[in-house]
Amino acid sequence: GKSTLCRSIAHWLQKETGDTVGGLFIEESKERTAAGIIGMEIGRNIAVDPSLSSAEEVQAGAKALRLTEKPIYLFDLSFESLAVDDLISQLRYMAKVLGCKRIVLDHLSFIAGGIETGDERKQIDIAMTKLRGLVATTGITLFLVVHLKRPEGNKGYDEGLKVSTNFIRGSQAIEQLSDIVLAGQRNKRSPTRRNWLEMVSLKNRFNGQDGMTMCWLQYEPHTGRLVEGIPPPEDDDFA
Repeated sequence: GKSTLCRSIAHWLQKETGDTVGGLFIEESKERTAAGIIGMEIGRNIAVDPSLSSAEEVQAGAKALRLTEKPIYLFDLSFESLAVDDLISQLRYMAKVLGCKRIVLDHLSFIAGGIETGDERKQIDIAMTKLRGLVATTGITLFLVVHLKRPEGNKGYDEGLKVSTNFIRGSQAIEQLSDIVLAGQRNKRSPTRRNWLEMVSLKNRFNGQDGMTMCWLQYEPHTGRLVEGIPPPEDDDFA
């Protein structure tokens, strides 16, 4: 559900702040991203099924989000492998020319693959150092998605395995250079909580609060939204 979470962040920023929002999405087209964001506004999951709403409803959703006067700048990388310097140039353009203050980047792995070195850890070190420098010089907030290592043993993340910073794939620079690290945990096999996402703080440079659950978000398949709430008790067989 990371792409759903990223679209939710973009939707909230557009709806609730005056900041200009941008997005770079590796694994989906900008049309699907836009449909997901507008669908959250109108309460229809048109990213999955466009027939759920009419053109007039989509237009009404776009108007409610003020997309005409304050667009969300989306760039479609579509599974490309992008060199980090090209990425930095793109992000700097979004910040300096388009005026984006908040940018969602989903995700790091494909970008790191564009660096001409065979060492993945070194690739990510380089990428994170340059991304940190860009954030410092432009003043943007960068929401960066990263993947996790393949877990050892028989239990996976989709079966409720708890996430820690040790499971971040690639390099310690991801944790070290980030101000805040959040993990989304979900147990797909749980009958009662399979649509619930637990957001856990793994690092917070500003107040030191980590290792704690920040909130629970319930995914609504019919709207595409993530709604904060209190999850039902976990089934004993899946705890």
